[in-house]
Amino acid sequence: MSGRLIWFQFESIDAETRFVREYLPNAWERFEASDFFETGWFWRYGQYIEYDAGPDGGIYINVEGDLDRLVEAEAPRWNAFEGLTDWTVNQPQADGDSLLAQQRDSKGEVAGEWDYRLKPLVTRFVLEYSQKFTEPLPLLTDDAPTAKTK
Repeated sequence: MSGRLIWFQFESIDAETRFVREYLPNAWERFEASDFFETGWFWRYGQYIEYDAGPDGGIYINVEGDLDRLVEAEAPRWNAFEGLTDWTVNQPQADGDSLLAQQRDSKGEVAGEWDYRLKPLVTRFVLEYSQKFTEPLPLLTDDAPTAKTK
């Protein structure tokens, strides 16, 4: 099964945030309950805007499974989501690499395996976090105060 990417663009960071809070939690449950989704994760670039540390927003979802069926099931919701300006599906890589193979290729055998296993867990954590908290997690920086132990 080859890994594919869906790229979402929004009219504002607020719309992108709403997508994560309002659309993705229920969508992820639908994905995981379906027979056309094997695994996947998403990445939100809008989280970096206030830190000037990345692209100007957007979300991508990496999917392993039958992407055509996922798109067929979800495109009406995407098209109706207020503030979503565009979504596109990338073409499969010529070699048809799975997400696991892509992670191993970019990070090495062991790190790629761990990354592949951890990203879906991180996705579930982020979606749960977005439902319970409105403030973002702070960035850890070199000048962050150190924890004191007793």
